[in-house]
Amino acid sequence: MLCVSWNVRGMNDPFKIKEIKNFLYSHKIVVCALLETRVREQNASKVQGKLGKDWKWLNNYSHSARERIWIGWRPAWVNVTLTHTQEQLMVCDIQDQSHKLKMVAVYGLHTIADRKSLWSGLLQCVQQQDPMIIIGDFNAVCHSNDRLYGTLVTDAETEDFQQFLLQSNLIESRSTWSYYSWSNSSIGRDRVLSRIDKAYVNLVWLGMYAEVSVQYLPPGISDHSPLLFNLMTGRPQGGKPFKFMNVMAEQGEFLETVEKAWNSVNGRFKLQAIWLNLKAVKRELKQMKTQKIGLAHEKVKNLRHQLQDLQSQDDFDHNDIMQTDAKSIMNDLRHWSHIEDSILQQKSRITWLQQGDTNSKLFFTAVKARHAINRIDMLNTEDGRVIQDADEVQEEILEFYKKLLGTRASTLMGVDLNTVRGGKCLSAQAKESLIREVASTEIDEALAGIGNDKAPGLDGFNAYFFKKSWGSIKQEIYAGIQEFFNNSRMHRPINCIVVTLLPKVQHATRVKEFRPIACCTVIYKIISKMLTNRMKGIIGEVVNEAQSGFIPGRHIADNILLASELIRGYTRKHMSPRCIMKVDIRKAYDSVEWSFLETLLYEFGFPSRFVGWIMECVSTVSYSVLVNGIPTQPFQARKGLRQGDPMSPFLFALCMEYLSRCLEELKGSPDFNFHPKCERLNITHLMFADDLLMFCRADKSSLDHMNVAFQKFSHASGLAASHEKSNIYFCGVDDETARELADYVHMQLGELPFRYLGVPLTSKKLTYAQCKPLVEMITNRAQTWMAKLLSYAGRLQLIKSILSSMQNYWAHIFPLSKKVIQAVEKVCRKFLWTGKTEETKKAPVAWATIQRPKSRGGWNVINMKYWNRAAMLKLLWAIEFKRDKLWVRWIHSYYIKRQDILTVNISNQTTWILRKIVKARDHLSNIGDWDEICIGDKFSMKKAYKKISENGERVRWRRLICNNYATPKSKFILWMMLHERLPTVDRISRWGVQCDLNYRLCRNDGETIQHLFFSCSYSAGVWSKICYIMRFPNSGVSHQEIISSVCGQARKKKGKLIVMLYTEFVYAIWKQRNKRTFTGENKDENEVLRKILFAVAAQCNDEERSLLML
Repeated sequence: MLCVSWNVRGMNDPFKIKEIKNFLYSHKIVVCALLETRVREQNASKVQGKLGKDWKWLNNYSHSARERIWIGWRPAWVNVTLTHTQEQLMVCDIQDQSHKLKMVAVYGLHTIADRKSLWSGLLQCVQQQDPMIIIGDFNAVCHSNDRLYGTLVTDAETEDFQQFLLQSNLIESRSTWSYYSWSNSSIGRDRVLSRIDKAYVNLVWLGMYAEVSVQYLPPGISDHSPLLFNLMTGRPQGGKPFKFMNVMAEQGEFLETVEKAWNSVNGRFKLQAIWLNLKAVKRELKQMKTQKIGLAHEKVKNLRHQLQDLQSQDDFDHNDIMQTDAKSIMNDLRHWSHIEDSILQQKSRITWLQQGDTNSKLFFTAVKARHAINRIDMLNTEDGRVIQDADEVQEEILEFYKKLLGTRASTLMGVDLNTVRGGKCLSAQAKESLIREVASTEIDEALAGIGNDKAPGLDGFNAYFFKKSWGSIKQEIYAGIQEFFNNSRMHRPINCIVVTLLPKVQHATRVKEFRPIACCTVIYKIISKMLTNRMKGIIGEVVNEAQSGFIPGRHIADNILLASELIRGYTRKHMSPRCIMKVDIRKAYDSVEWSFLETLLYEFGFPSRFVGWIMECVSTVSYSVLVNGIPTQPFQARKGLRQGDPMSPFLFALCMEYLSRCLEELKGSPDFNFHPKCERLNITHLMFADDLLMFCRADKSSLDHMNVAFQKFSHASGLAASHEKSNIYFCGVDDETARELADYVHMQLGELPFRYLGVPLTSKKLTYAQCKPLVEMITNRAQTWMAKLLSYAGRLQLIKSILSSMQNYWAHIFPLSKKVIQAVEKVCRKFLWTGKTEETKKAPVAWATIQRPKSRGGWNVINMKYWNRAAMLKLLWAIEFKRDKLWVRWIHSYYIKRQDILTVNISNQTTWILRKIVKARDHLSNIGDWDEICIGDKFSMKKAYKKISENGERVRWRRLICNNYATPKSKFILWMMLHERLPTVDRISRWGVQCDLNYRLCRNDGETIQHLFFSCSYSAGVWSKICYIMRFPNSGVSHQEIISSVCGQARKKKGKLIVMLYTEFVYAIWKQRNKRTFTGENKDENEVLRKILFAVAAQCNDEERSLLML
């Protein structure tokens, strides 16, 4: 079923009518929404007739005299029923033989005020029962990047749109082809592009049509792109490769199956035997997977129905046979529920969410969403064609990578040996460490260093399989790896890499817009990890200090801090001429020539034996590209380093070292002039992997020397600059000179601020507007579909793991303003309590309390203000003690000048970052001295943060939260109860809210924490039965006494179970209270008790489970 929405900008012109008709028939459209037709009502039937006799039409003339929306369909193919109409939208049900959905066609009016009714009208239409798509011209932008050129996007423009999306739980549909949907049709610099035509879908749509994408087609006779979607998108044909599911290792017969298949096949040499044995194990595990964990979702569903039917019998509580059967079903349900969650979590790649909560819906939707994002339905080829056939798409991708990786340069300029030998080489001790004998413990450490959640390679086995079966297979693997290090021979299938393509941009349409990620086999990763671990300790001996990427002891912040210093003053007048070049290296990892790498390894002093190991790993690689889950035929590589190989970052750093040595030679040239702030330390460049900044005086001679040095490196290595993505920034020269110099080096003339390593570089203090991408990044993550499926505990985990990592990267580098910190914490606070980022009137618990440690009544969420202060202290400590760092030496050379950083007077002419770092001396004086926040000779962020933070006193109930193994959502409700912040009737009434005081679990007394959980006959009955099961004295009268009693048991033998039971009891009573209040559902005490015991049993081992008398 092909459907389209198109703002045609008028249909009174016969030429336009002809072109629209041609579009509808050539694309085989069966449902269309034509917007802004501008056809008067009396002429509508005449114009519609010209589009074809096999169309039927609906319109909103009754609500809009401006002829806004027409909906047309071809009744021979589909049925359409209009269900709702307003001035700016039409809602209809669409159904054919295979599909049934709701479509909302939108045409938004032109002003913010006029669109108010659009948002309220859409909210009335949104529902989550049927798949729904809302599509059309909203006449509004939603994000700051939705407009290119023209006026900047303001908060006022996006506020209502974003508010609507938060309230509606809609997600923007996956889209392809163009990103922008409208242009003002101007030519040259006056042209403005924006994305005002969009499509949004609900979660039901995402579950059913995750593979469907909206195509932004060329605008043709309009200034708007047609938005086309096809519900008949074909699914990829062919078998998908085997992938080991971690839950298989928990099956009783797992080790027996592995041992039986292992050693069943012999090979000519040991690595080949390992590969053949893995194939034999795979065959057995495929059968086991089908028999033991297949169809887990269906089995869970059936067992739930069986348990519910059995427990619903009238005589269930008096029938021993039924109760025994129920226990058996419950054990089976627990078993299969765990299998289902484990499989879905592994497929979804969600690693930050704790196990325990029922997350099946979240994981299932995540799997669908991930497949939809990574799916490639169409591509634009290099010759301008659009291909959509699955075989053609696969062939286009395969040919691209064959050309990129499967060919090498026919001629290369040789490496200048004098240049290479002008730098440092490895010491004799380093050489010895690289070729030391291989021990089994080294292999064990390499395997332990591979994460269980890492994607498997061609064989389908991840590290978890090897770790779980290590006792049965390790001797053969020891022997195979030892054999590799003895004869430098790799079995090629082990080095066959599965390449997964991830989109680099939001709407990738070309092969080059996808990032290739290499998924290596675990056997190869072990070998690569061993080589990497050996290189880690010695690579700093030969790599220039300008390179901070992946070199032990060097950090990404070092480059950012020094670059911030060097860019100071770039917006001032009357400065001496200077420039910064930001160079983008085209396909950096993929373009490294192997002969170049091998020459450098020898010249840097790497032993020939070690070079042999490296080159055998690099040169025996072959690739199979995974396209929509189906692998292509492998092809042999001829150049490049793999992104995903542990060795690659270090090998690439060694390749870039040749550029450092080429640039290092410039200091001996009388015609080369340093950047005015670089000459004292002879700084010409900074690198983090392939992110390159180069510095010099802004004159033709210096730029020419830098260009010659870079070309010397480029012609030898195969690495070339992408001129269209590279920029040059000038200071101290007039505009005409700047343009001439930019043209001379074939670079774009850039403007400040610009992004470097993910953060903005500016010559002045960071403004809130420049930090807004951080706030937007966190806000956007909180607005994803995933966030809408999370409980309080899930949202808390998302804040702590993902959102905090985003904010801490900035907080480690820049002194963040109060406004930025408040904005980030505001987003996190609102997201936690509402699941959205819109304004909430009152948070149940203060954010400052949540930021405290668990033992002090909080959840240990990082306080950005204090963390930022601790980070500034760390930078101050680095200036004091880490004189080996390049940026620290630069600070001492230009500012401190042999004085003490703790006492030196810093001029106001220094950068704002350095002034903030120096201001951290006040925090140090409050703490005492460095010994208070250091461990040995290392700075401790944890100790500094703890010293700066204001954490409050310990709470008496801390043992109920710390080391509690109950489900996370239950712990969160318990925590709120302990703070007495649950919205009970007595609390709500104190807020002035009118509520029914008589509707509660029992008809006695008012609803307070004390009564709800302890005095109420219903909850007291449940708690009494729990106490009886655990032989726990039920002597408490008040909830304070019961809490103290449970806390007193926390460290005893049964303490873990008692704490978990109490936690699940509080959650179950609160859940039952809400169900009875809002839905009228009423469950008896025994059913609630069974759910509590089941929830606890699911988190226990067999010995603990037996204590529950299940």
